[in-house]
Amino acid sequence: MKLTKYLLLASAALFLGACSNDDDWNTASDVTVQMSASSMSVFENVDLFYVPVEVVGKANGPVRVTVDVTETSSSPAVNDKNYIITSKTVVIPAGKKEVSVEIAATNDFDFNDDRQFTISIASAEGAKIGVQAVTDVTIVDDEHIPYQSVIGTWNWSSFSGFDGTAESYSVRIVGVSESNPNYNRKLTLKGLGGDATFSATVDFDYDEDTDEITLGLVLGQKIGVYNYNDKDYDVFLRAVGPSGYVEDEGVVTASVAANRREITFDEDYMLYFYINGLGGLAASYDIVLTR
Repeated sequence: MKLTKYLLLASAALFLGACSNDDDWNTASDVTVQMSASSMSVFENVDLFYVPVEVVGKANGPVRVTVDVTETSSSPAVNDKNYIITSKTVVIPAGKKEVSVEIAATNDFDFNDDRQFTISIASAEGAKIGVQAVTDVTIVDDEHIPYQSVIGTWNWSSFSGFDGTAESYSVRIVGVSESNPNYNRKLTLKGLGGDATFSATVDFDYDEDTDEITLGLVLGQKIGVYNYNDKDYDVFLRAVGPSGYVEDEGVVTASVAANRREITFDEDYMLYFYINGLGGLAASYDIVLTR
């Protein structure tokens, strides 16, 4: 699905370029294009990131910019392997000062060095190339950063607490920016129960001495809204523990494997999604997240 999206976007960009005749490009003098930043860093687990290209001067028509990429450093980022560029050609309409080259990072889930590459302006139609023609990009390996290492898409596997059938669907763990006070403290688990609208806040804990990551789902929190007979009902996270009783307080913990490829929930607990006024919506046990 993701690759299809990139191909469609690339086709759209090419179509936009094909619709412009040579006579349509900017003819005003003293108009240049350049990269907005000399360097930037992104985490490997981002889906998309954007490298901005800017116009300096007042253009009377669109400017078309074609970029190129080059592997750099002893740990290079390789195009179509470590990242994918939607299109190497962008069109900046008259009156617009900046557009971005869209790039998707590919997370390999392996421990490795940060990878680098440069993106540079190879040619421009309707403008001169400015002095700042290159952006150095570093793709930061997230496995070395505990909080970042669990962010991303996971496959949820479990068994239904109602009939014992196997369950499998995609969930996503989302973090916050480094400037947020909840960085290294809180995450969000999206897609609980296979419903894209259900999400839960997750406690994050990292033990430097043991290099162990522990996640915690706080019971009692509202995870979403369920519509039944045209009426909305709040859905809450509960659990059935060793006592056999439904609990709506406490924390169900999960351990992250050392290779950051598996998350195993406490097998003594069954998660229980409870609807106020209706009862149980779903229940899951033997929960393991893999990627």
